[in-house]
Amino acid sequence: MEQQTLAFVAIPTRSDAPREEVLADGTVVELRRGARLVVDFTETVRRVTLQEGQAHFQVAKNPQRPFVVTAGGVDIRAVGTAFAVQLGTQAVDVIVTEGHVAVEKTFGAGERLATPPQPYASVTAGHQVTVELAHPPAPVPVVELSPAEVAERLAWRVPRLELAATSLDQALVLFNRHTSVHLRLADPELGKLELSGVIRADNADSLLRLLSAEFGIEADRRGDEIVLSRGR
Repeated sequence: MEQQTLAFVAIPTRSDAPREEVLADGTVVELRRGARLVVDFTETVRRVTLQEGQAHFQVAKNPQRPFVVTAGGVDIRAVGTAFAVQLGTQAVDVIVTEGHVAVEKTFGAGERLATPPQPYASVTAGHQVTVELAHPPAPVPVVELSPAEVAERLAWRVPRLELAATSLDQALVLFNRHTSVHLRLADPELGKLELSGVIRADNADSLLRLLSAEFGIEADRRGDEIVLSRGR
């Protein structure tokens, strides 16, 4: 049995940036600020306990070893999928971003053998359930979310970059990790310019507006690349 505790550690160059961890099975976990997670893998089940906060899981596929997240007396069971779990004081929220999960009551080892688990809900991608901890209904209503609603609820996964006299070279390295396009400088000397402000790491348009307003830099879009150059 392998057990470890994961907790958010602040990254000084960012604000509200999730911490990313890769578990022993290859599962990728993003921990929101304040989240605490205990990992307890056995030969038959990959179990983690969310003790506090919110986390997103990109689960490595392994049908022989189900992946189970326990939070506040609720189990979220998956084989290979992606979902976010938030443990609040009164409820557990689950949002599935890929595949599907079963949301069940947590049983002890003996209880599970004596009583088959009764799922609160089966949840597919683009849906959310909220299990009230005091009086959980059965079944729990499943709510469909639009892509915009999913993005809004999981916006914490995208870091907001705090730029404080940060060189444009350094800023582009951070942005290129999170944007769908690649930002490149036509003139290496532009990389010495210094930026200050707070911008979402996936919002290239906000960065381009800032560069245009502050330095007169122009953006030339070439497919999946944006080339930055001095304005004429």
